[in-house]
Amino acid sequence: MAVFIAAAVCCVLLYFCFMMPSFRYRGTKPFCGKRYYAHRGLHGNGVCENSMEAFRLAMESGYGIELDVRLTKDDRLIVFHDDTPERLCGEKRCVRAIRLEEIQKLSLPDGQKIPLFGDVLSLVQGRVPLMVEIKSHKMGDTRVAAKTWEALKEYQGEYMVQSFDPFQLRYFRKTAKHVVRGQLARRCPKGNGFSVSRLVQMMAGNLMFNRLSVPDYVAYQHTDTQKSCYQIMRHVYRAPLAVWTVRSVQDVEKVKDICDVIIFENDLPGKEGGEG
Repeated sequence: MAVFIAAAVCCVLLYFCFMMPSFRYRGTKPFCGKRYYAHRGLHGNGVCENSMEAFRLAMESGYGIELDVRLTKDDRLIVFHDDTPERLCGEKRCVRAIRLEEIQKLSLPDGQKIPLFGDVLSLVQGRVPLMVEIKSHKMGDTRVAAKTWEALKEYQGEYMVQSFDPFQLRYFRKTAKHVVRGQLARRCPKGNGFSVSRLVQMMAGNLMFNRLSVPDYVAYQHTDTQKSCYQIMRHVYRAPLAVWTVRSVQDVEKVKDICDVIIFENDLPGKEGGEG
């Protein structure tokens, strides 16, 4: 019995060690003074997500901007969420298999073009802070992180980088440690049977790769904030916390007192901007 208790205590201690975040922002907030970040820009009502117009509208309302970056076949950095453009543009090939020249021929549902990350930076020019989500083609391939840093290193505005892939954040920890890093997480989706990929998803959802990313903040899916790992981050490590993606006033009320930042859609906070 004593051996069992000792083993259980060791497992708990190891878990706490694995999920330990950075402490450089403990007691402060790394979110550049913004409480609300518009998820993929302020889209809807005919304006497409991750579009230049969505980013203009977010800036006009005073919100921070959350956006996604990924690489094309010829290693150009675009602002786009999905692995493929099928949902928005009807193209079934993976973005990583399409050259920029072909990407630029596609149109979003509202007629706009998929923007280059550099063009978005030129549009924003530091007027509002950016949450840049790094979309990796496969876990551990940090070329997208390298290209993201190449684009950001001369940028004068405020920003932070975040990713589900801890290796993208590890790249920044090793190469540009001053950049604020956020570990994205969510509950492992339900599925049938055991697989290595499901095990990895479960470990990631419980923040067990934090020793790789050593995040300055954690951004968790808003429906999963009762998970023990979220509560440990909040009450034990007192880490800065963001939640995503909130789409109703009711959900804003549920999470506003248990997080520092709300990543939202549907223009929920109103027009006051979102100062912290």
